[in-house]
Amino acid sequence: MKAIEFIPQCPPELADIEITDLETRAQNTGPGHLFFAVKGYAADGHDYIDQALDNGAALVVAQRNPNNRERVILVDDSRRAVAEISAAFFGHPSR
Repeated sequence: MKAIEFIPQCPPELADIEITDLETRAQNTGPGHLFFAVKGYAADGHDYIDQALDNGAALVVAQRNPNNRERVILVDDSRRAVAEISAAFFGHPSR
């Protein structure tokens, strides 16, 4: 799916990027994946943005972009973005 189809905050220059899967663990991220940087109790996903992009992530959704990397879409709440974007990506299965 194209990023713009399920990421409302997607800037126009990233709208046509194809997303093949969603991931919250940078080490599992591969080409075409959308990585969500979420702050957890033991680790902060924002510390792994570089790893996710180096592993081939097409885009990253995060609350901050510590190293000013390209292809990072900033949101107010990345944990909430996981829920909303996942629902849209998988066709709103709860409906």
